[in-house]
Amino acid sequence: MRQFYLVSIIMGGMVPGIGTTAPFGGTASGSTVVVQTVTALFLFFVAFVLNGLLRITLDRLVQRKFVTADSVFVRYPLLQAVLWGVVLTLVFFYILPLHWEIGLGLVLVIGLGVGFASKQMFQNVLSGLIILMEQTFQAGDSIQFQDISGKVIRVGLHSTRLQTGEALTVSIPNSRLLQYPIYHRTLKGDPKTTAVLTTVFPPPAVDLETYQQIAYEAALTSRYVDSTEPVHVYVGYSSSGSASLQVTIRAAVINSLHVLAFQTDVLRRIQLALMANPTG
Repeated sequence: MRQFYLVSIIMGGMVPGIGTTAPFGGTASGSTVVVQTVTALFLFFVAFVLNGLLRITLDRLVQRKFVTADSVFVRYPLLQAVLWGVVLTLVFFYILPLHWEIGLGLVLVIGLGVGFASKQMFQNVLSGLIILMEQTFQAGDSIQFQDISGKVIRVGLHSTRLQTGEALTVSIPNSRLLQYPIYHRTLKGDPKTTAVLTTVFPPPAVDLETYQQIAYEAALTSRYVDSTEPVHVYVGYSSSGSASLQVTIRAAVINSLHVLAFQTDVLRRIQLALMANPTG
């Protein structure tokens, strides 16, 4: 139907006697339709240019730290909707010879499409408000989310940023944070003291009690451990379903950024102890 209507507009400018109806009555001539069509295309071009300039401007504001990336993620779609809403209103109601019922229908369809496209954004914003109001975690807390662990450096409306032990910054959408369990690693109210679980697998030829003692001493003597917190060593079977034994070391590090360094140091100390006494 839309294609037929466009053909009728074009034919109105080519075949004598064929005209088009203006938005609120009357008939538009062929030359008028050509001017209206060119004007509409020019407005769409201007809208694309303005949209690109808007994106570039917001990116530069983020780089210069005038605004945050989370605020841009929320505001950019809204500014886009306003820009295209103004352009479509001008085109459908005042430039192209469309009846106001057709123009209104097109605006509603486009509005629904924008709404579905922005569904994830609104979910993240709502989740961010829930996290901020319930104070599920705050900046400075050490948390573990699925296979990601680190220190919370910012809780935004759209996403939460973590700094991992590898000094990497990870942004997690807030909607995901409410779908899976979150484990707090912060101890005794100190945002720097973080609980760490390190899993090691003892060789079959080594006595289990001796290996436990080696693992305990390796964690206790590490330079990254918080000596004011106790060190615990647990023995159990692997969660992968195999019958292999595993040893889990629970300790606290003096800084959440030292988690990976602590685990590496503990494994190195265990290997050195086993090399010095292979039979245990």
